[in-house]
Amino acid sequence: MKIELKRHRFRSVFLLLLLGTWLQGWAQSATIVTGTVRDQTGAVMPNVTVTAINESDSTLQTSTVTNEKGVFGFTQLVTGATYRFKATYIGYQAQAIDNYKVKAADNVPVAIELSSTSNAALEEVIVVGYGTQKRENATGAVDQISSKSLENRPVTNLTQGLQGMLPNLNLKMMDGKPTQSPSYNIRVLPLSARAAVHWY
Repeated sequence: MKIELKRHRFRSVFLLLLLGTWLQGWAQSATIVTGTVRDQTGAVMPNVTVTAINESDSTLQTSTVTNEKGVFGFTQLVTGATYRFKATYIGYQAQAIDNYKVKAADNVPVAIELSSTSNAALEEVIVVGYGTQKRENATGAVDQISSKSLENRPVTNLTQGLQGMLPNLNLKMMDGKPTQSPSYNIRVLPLSARAAVHWY
């Protein structure tokens, strides 16, 4: 009976030590890094995407969005690692803070200032389906597909790769043969399809 009681006490003490060690390790790994994003006038910027990139292993990255006060926070960064914080927002130049060393506690808040892009971006030329035009004159919907979007898709031709990738692009296979070229239709249903719709 005494031996069994000693074993029980030993197990209890051992489990408490394990729990204490685990909690200490969890507390050290749960490092909090916060920051604020402002524009060049000093106004806070909500909804800015901020990405924390581990500089020793760029595949270890996480992103968040600033709140209405322009504040962002990361809670799962590795203590002792060096990070790069990159802020992006439409109409503003991306900014980055490099070589930020994450400490176990008392991390210095990150301050990022974004400046608006110049009008030079509006001078870019866009290639559209029927020619080219300046970006500032593009009033319609312009979409693009990169080669990465088409990789690893089991298709026999480019047209099948585009199917379902662009909104309002309708592809109609005429006879179902994989080598048959389909008909393309952007946005508007062809007249024959519109005639088949019954209006009540």
